[in-house]
Amino acid sequence: MASTTDTMEVGGSDADVQPPDNEDNWFSLIERLKARAVIPVIGPELLDVTVQLSDGASKTGSFYRLVSEALCTHYGIAPVSGESRHAWDLHAAVAAVIAEKERSTEKVRRTTARIVNSLGQTTTQFPTLSVLAKIDAFDFFLSLTCDDLLWRALAPAHLATFSPRAATGSVVDIPAPRPGQRVVFQIFGAARSLTDFAVHEEDALEYLFALQSEGSRRLPTALSELRKRDLLFIGCNLPDWMGRSLLRLVNDDRLYAKSTQEFFSDSAADPSLAAFFSRFSPNTMSFEAQAGAFVDELAKRWSATSQGTTQSSPARSEPPMPDAVGPTAFISYASENNQAARCLADALRTVGFSDVWLDRKKLIAGDDWSLRIDEAIQACDFFLPLLSREADKRREGVYWAEWDEALMRSRRIPDEFIIPVGIDQAPPSKTAYPRISGSKFIEFFSRDLVHAPGGVLSDEAKAEMRERARRFLQR
Repeated sequence: MASTTDTMEVGGSDADVQPPDNEDNWFSLIERLKARAVIPVIGPELLDVTVQLSDGASKTGSFYRLVSEALCTHYGIAPVSGESRHAWDLHAAVAAVIAEKERSTEKVRRTTARIVNSLGQTTTQFPTLSVLAKIDAFDFFLSLTCDDLLWRALAPAHLATFSPRAATGSVVDIPAPRPGQRVVFQIFGAARSLTDFAVHEEDALEYLFALQSEGSRRLPTALSELRKRDLLFIGCNLPDWMGRSLLRLVNDDRLYAKSTQEFFSDSAADPSLAAFFSRFSPNTMSFEAQAGAFVDELAKRWSATSQGTTQSSPARSEPPMPDAVGPTAFISYASENNQAARCLADALRTVGFSDVWLDRKKLIAGDDWSLRIDEAIQACDFFLPLLSREADKRREGVYWAEWDEALMRSRRIPDEFIIPVGIDQAPPSKTAYPRISGSKFIEFFSRDLVHAPGGVLSDEAKAEMRERARRFLQR
């Protein structure tokens, strides 16, 4: 499958990378911003802050350098310098504490959480994040840090956090993008959880591995957005291993085989990573600026662009969804019942469902549709087959395969997963649908069927579906 993702990193250049043509690069970036096709990836070097000290004085600097210093002071070791190109300040400090003091990772993680949360509460200014937040071309932000400063700068915004430790049935995905809503996704967890965030390189590796192995099932929306949009890395200072792993994760194709442009560079990055991209990603684009200066220039150029204030978000195929994160649903139906399916999807969103897959409605150009549909069936929280005269008459149809896939998955789920919905005027019954009831799908009639003529839920049916959504989130 061809990927449509481009990647941009700001910083400077490496000896192995040819000097960029900045104006051409800026033109490309602004054009992609106009299309609302860019996701900024926020790293620790972007968090320049001012914190209020207990004695009333204030201190300005890199947030994670301050965290690193506080962590080293707490454990009585010398501050770890920020000179290493192979580890972030936090990762380097945690590694030093574990090595010198022989403390367990979990103990250091709890201490780190306390420091991050305490410093975050006393942070009074985060100027670069505030400038970035004013650029209205962004609606989805990928954060590589464990603090909540970006979320505070964007307020109001939805905050989602990935957790490899969370129960497999838990909601870890982002809500589907909607006009006017901004989302922050913390890929390495959040310190507010106290015990579930990455504090060193091995942690980060585990998070990336879990994303690779569980992403299609546990966060299909986030992964889909990352793979179909361009990525703008700002202040990430990625170590070689992390850069390669992360970029491969968010691309469907091999990097050298991409037909679209690839954007990546960082003057402070591991030189091996810069060399890797110069050799194997020939369309790499870079910007000659440090993170803070880059954001200032980006805001200036975007403000000067007439599209910056007049371009509206592209029309989406799905209507807006509620802010609350709820269960997801897959509606499977015969093509003749398209209108009823759309009506039912709208109703589900009003009763607490966060996202509804309407078969090919969610596919994008270049997708392997059969693979994407299979992934969606494996990832959804509820599967709703639409029972109708039209579906029963057809001897062949894609929905039969979808129903079969859902039945197989339901064998692995001890509670409710398949919710058959009759959409004809008469309530669904075995006699009304002889082909369906004469096959393996007779199982549908032993379940709690919902009657929604034309896809319209009665008040009673809406209450039942709302209760299903509520019970699911309380598991």
